Amino acid sequence: MLSHYTHENLISLLGFYEEDGEKILVYEHASHGSLDHHLSRPTLTWRQRLEICLGAVMGQCYLHDPKGTQQRVLHRDIKSSNILLEENWNAKVSDMGLSKIGPANQLHTFLLSNVVGTFWYLDMMYLATSILTKESDVYSFGVVLVKKSRDERPKMNEVVEKLKIALRFQDIFEESMNNEEIIKIAVPPLVYKFL
Repeated sequence: MLSHYTHENLISLLGFYEEDGEKILVYEHASHGSLDHHLSRPTLTWRQRLEICLGAVMGQCYLHDPKGTQQRVLHRDIKSSNILLEENWNAKVSDMGLSKIGPANQLHTFLLSNVVGTFWYLDMMYLATSILTKESDVYSFGVVLVKKSRDERPKMNEVVEKLKIALRFQDIFEESMNNEEIIKIAVPPLVYKFL
């Protein structure tokens, strides 16, 4: 399945090896590891966090709404440990082992499925009904507020737009901070002395 879905924000399957009952999958290397190792560290700037979120959502959006194919991929295990970071800190959605494929040519794709995934990230509606939808991945993504009703959850492309807006606001904030610092350095404070 991974060989058919290629996107800059999906981890690439490079090859596989099978011999004497041993099976090895070779994936693209993500030198910074998974996002979960970096979330509690102060090393990630807000800009990096926004860019990582945006990249992960764009990868997921591609799976939900593939262009030119009749299939939609429902990941079923979106979580911070399944978002890998390559050397430039670009996000790559990984671990498609639990994914399900459904038709993409319908407004609402849903699959009756055994509930799998990481418990804390599971969509409560999926857990209660065993009905998997693309909104289940939105719930798991955790970037948006955890809405119980599927109808109230945004589509991934809406999340992409909101993150792009947040990134633009971050740019404006950083530029304004840089301008204030430049002004402080460039204009020495005036000292008036009355005689």
